[in-house]
Amino acid sequence: MKVVSVINIKGGVGKTTLTANLGAELASRGMRVLLIDLDPQASLTFSFYTIDDWDALLAPNLTIQRWFDAQNNGHDPVRLSELARAPAGVEGSIKHPNGRLDLVASHLGLINIDTRLASSMSGGTFDQVRANVMKTYRMLADELRDRTLRRKYDVVLIDCAPNFNVLNKAALVASDWVLIPAKADHLSTLGIEYLIKHLKDLTSDYKQFLRVRSPGEPQYPRISPEILGVVFSMVPKRLDLPIQAVRPFLEEIKQLQGVPVFETIIRQSTALFAAAPRDGVPVSVATSVPADVAKELDDLAEEFTNNAGLKGIE
Repeated sequence: MKVVSVINIKGGVGKTTLTANLGAELASRGMRVLLIDLDPQASLTFSFYTIDDWDALLAPNLTIQRWFDAQNNGHDPVRLSELARAPAGVEGSIKHPNGRLDLVASHLGLINIDTRLASSMSGGTFDQVRANVMKTYRMLADELRDRTLRRKYDVVLIDCAPNFNVLNKAALVASDWVLIPAKADHLSTLGIEYLIKHLKDLTSDYKQFLRVRSPGEPQYPRISPEILGVVFSMVPKRLDLPIQAVRPFLEEIKQLQGVPVFETIIRQSTALFAAAPRDGVPVSVATSVPADVAKELDDLAEEFTNNAGLKGIE
């Protein structure tokens, strides 16, 4: 099972749209996909559920907030796999007999969870702080090592908030790969540079904590979240090519040191992608999708499976 964090420090880059469409396309190819919505805005959740359905079906006890509460309070134990649900609206659109798309929904209360986790990592001796930091950073990674979960899914896509908060750090520690959606503009370049710097710092700090393990403390696994690549989305195109005005920004990001870039570029189609959450069916598995858009999403999934080592699973 591969774990992939979908993240960009800059918002408004099509992160959630990319996660929903990639997950659905992978499922339509026969993969068993788990989506985890780690963004308090819950945009990924509302891509599959109406607010009324979320309030009635998920909010009481089927969101990731319940799992975090159980971890912090030490009672009412719950496994993440128990919270995963297949959104009804998209089930009929997954035609492959082996394909599966499940979602662990988000909750607005994650904002408070993040603040609480940040507070728990401060104060006390160095050993106490270190133990609290490692416990917090590893809580999601350890949960995703659950054998039941790993037998059930081939890939996990984590939709992260547009920041570098504690929840996102826990997601990155748990990840094999980091997928970075980006728009063709200068601010996206700055956001990617910022993300890469902090990813390196997180990995370095984690390794440093491993070196000073106290006697009797568990041996934590090493981590190595790698950049799977940057995916350009929401790109204006003409005749299937990015318009001239955005090409310098595409090249600017391609010049970043050690940052792979996907060949597939997802075009801007505001009406098409914006309307999809209303029906709870991502464009990648919807009917009557323009051929050029369908091809781009298909090419993206193909490139993703090759780069992430998932080829041959479907």
